[in-house]
Amino acid sequence: MAAVVFAFGNRPRLSASEAMELATLVENTDTAAGVRAAAAIRSKVSRDPHERLTEPYVELTAGQLRLMYDVLRAVSPTFDSEAIVQLRLELMRELNLAGGP
Repeated sequence: MAAVVFAFGNRPRLSASEAMELATLVENTDTAAGVRAAAAIRSKVSRDPHERLTEPYVELTAGQLRLMYDVLRAVSPTFDSEAIVQLRLELMRELNLAGGP
């Protein structure tokens, strides 16, 4: 199993176990966007970590990113490793939710 790197912001990274838990949480929203996002995350986790990929990052739509942010916000602080907190911050920046100028 391989770590997962997302294709936005500063390329936030999750361990394989964190990524699998996130995929399950997103999939449990029972939305098409959630199911597709979960499949995209799992496809990167299940790859051989030594395999060279043409596309090594998890690419998600803006709607999938927003769904992932909403899910992470809902489960915080029960699912708050350093990597998850960093992912949530990157999502806030990407989605312009940081409240800055």
